[in-house]
Amino acid sequence: MYTRVATFNLQSNLLDASMRIQSRMAEKEIQSASGLQSETYTGLDSATTTRVLNLQSALSSSETLSNSLSVAGDRVETMYGAIGDMIDQVTNLRSVLSAASTSTGSEDELNSTADGVLGDLEQLLNTKYDGRYLFSGSATTSQAVDLSTLATPTIPSTADSSYYQGTDDLASVRLSSNQSLNYGVTANDEAIEEAIRAVKIAATMSTNPVDSDALKEAYDLATSALEGLTALQATLSINANRIEDAEYREESLQSTLTSTITDLTQVDVAAVATELKSYETQLQASFSALATIFDTSLADYL
Repeated sequence: MYTRVATFNLQSNLLDASMRIQSRMAEKEIQSASGLQSETYTGLDSATTTRVLNLQSALSSSETLSNSLSVAGDRVETMYGAIGDMIDQVTNLRSVLSAASTSTGSEDELNSTADGVLGDLEQLLNTKYDGRYLFSGSATTSQAVDLSTLATPTIPSTADSSYYQGTDDLASVRLSSNQSLNYGVTANDEAIEEAIRAVKIAATMSTNPVDSDALKEAYDLATSALEGLTALQATLSINANRIEDAEYREESLQSTLTSTITDLTQVDVAAVATELKSYETQLQASFSALATIFDTSLADYL
């Protein structure tokens, strides 16, 4: 029987090297499959782990802010549309008031037209979005107005917002970590009160004969209300633009944060595949060397 040459140290070194190569190959195979440097934070160095955690926290906060901005933007857009419909209603009524002042027969339809407009205004002011009454201030679970309780105005009339069932508080949304925006409209706004009062006068005034004082007051109130409602729309438009700008900034920030996190945690799959091929070649060479050593005997040297 042949006696092997003393190659124990060489065998041990080659075995250790082979095991290290196999370990690295297993790591690269996991990276290739997942696209990540490591499936847990333990596979990253402490500095990278800390940075990734901080970035992920910032990303989460930005996404939360974006969601609230999106909801606020939708509310503002809905209110803008409702105010626009109010403007249309009051504009139409003012046309009827103007026609009635010329005794063209339009006075006969004045009361009924105004009564219909009053119902439309009530519906618009009680607009509800995502379970929230938009024109009620902070009383978001209560309807903003109940126009059935409104008394018939005297002439000359005075402001009367007793129909309002909400609060004076406006909604608020964070535009950034250190900036907030109060937005929206409450149904007791001066322009809205004037619009309601103009319509109420038109709905209840005498038309046979036409009460010229009431007619003039309703027309003047409607004109003033239209100016105020248009200003409210402009303010809502400014609010919408500020919210949209804030959303864009957060989306840009999220894109940057996501890209940085990706750079820190993901791998180049193509580069990993090249490394795997290199490790495979090294492992085959190592196995070949081990096979040669294990087959070597003293007889080969005699």
